[in-house]
Amino acid sequence: MKSIQKTLLVRAPAKLNISLNIGKTEKRTGMHFINSVMQAVSLYDYLTIERVKPGDERVEGCFIEDNCIPLVINALSEEVDEKIYCRVVLHKVIPFASGLGGGSSDAAAVLKALNKLYMFGLSTKELERVGRSVGSDVPFFFHGGRAKIKGASVQEITELKSPNLFYVLARPHKRLITKEMYMEHDATGKSFLELATKKCPEIPALLHQFGKDAVEKGLTGKGPTVFAGFHDYASCERASRKVAWLNGDIFIAKALNRNREEFIEL
Repeated sequence: MKSIQKTLLVRAPAKLNISLNIGKTEKRTGMHFINSVMQAVSLYDYLTIERVKPGDERVEGCFIEDNCIPLVINALSEEVDEKIYCRVVLHKVIPFASGLGGGSSDAAAVLKALNKLYMFGLSTKELERVGRSVGSDVPFFFHGGRAKIKGASVQEITELKSPNLFYVLARPHKRLITKEMYMEHDATGKSFLELATKKCPEIPALLHQFGKDAVEKGLTGKGPTVFAGFHDYASCERASRKVAWLNGDIFIAKALNRNREEFIEL
């Protein structure tokens, strides 16, 4: 008889907002209507998720106090009407508060892993509903690849074909908190690009220096990360050298196709 699996290592990918338009706030929930195209890329957080005995449960790692992992574990417990005892260790690579969706991706990864470890048998739609209760971007990470996201509290997700592109990601050393940026947007009517530029003056120079050769370029989410997409890795390397002056992080990542289960049994 096969023993019950107890530990998984999961990869949680970052995302780019290739485009992002913010509409009116939904009165019932207070959430904004968005119309966005998102793209998953090969920059990952790593999470170890383990079934443990009561009293041994805990969540560890960098920025846990700002992450929605504990919230999503509680939300899943309520969904299945069962107390979940697990140990989660987050190995953070995706910069915090960068517009790259690391916290939402971590939450989705934990939901998928716990569904597998505990054999709850929840469907993708059910997991999306649980994830949405803690973060509006979480449902995207059950699809991955490229998708069009439309709506507010309940979103329409349309999967699109991912391009065969590599991306340079340039993140100034400035953390922009999503809630605060939406509040500023509501108060001023300004776009995230305008608001992020005020806090990070390097952003226009980054966009300019990526030049006309980029197939896609822009600010992801509320920023401050700027991205530029190219057809090959060598072009990304050349573009990254042009912005070597940046006081921040520079990554090169590949566009991902539709998410596969990124599980490794331990």
